[in-house]
Amino acid sequence: MDAQGGGPVLRTVPASLKLNHNGHLGPAMSLAPTPSAARGDLILQPPFFTSSLFINPCRADIDGLTDLFVHEYAAGATTPFALFKRIWQEQGWTYVHLKVFDARTRHTFLTVVCRLFVGT
Repeated sequence: MDAQGGGPVLRTVPASLKLNHNGHLGPAMSLAPTPSAARGDLILQPPFFTSSLFINPCRADIDGLTDLFVHEYAAGATTPFALFKRIWQEQGWTYVHLKVFDARTRHTFLTVVCRLFVGT
């Protein structure tokens, strides 16, 4: 209620507060890299790879990769594995396992990418 006894007071949520990965209102996730133990190296925190900032574009990339495979396979390819390997390399997925250098972060990155591939 407002000070005059009227209806409820509507409050605006500051732009710095958003729903976090747990669905609670809190500070927005920072994309700033953090320093690692190695001198001069910067790493992203593992929670970045479970956020929609990573999941949605990665899912779109995987969908594009599989859609291209389905399209070319339907056109009459006889060796599905060779076709997928060629598309995988042409689309730049060859070194996906080397995109993240920090071991703890790489584990989360690869787990999320594998789960996105199998659709869970």
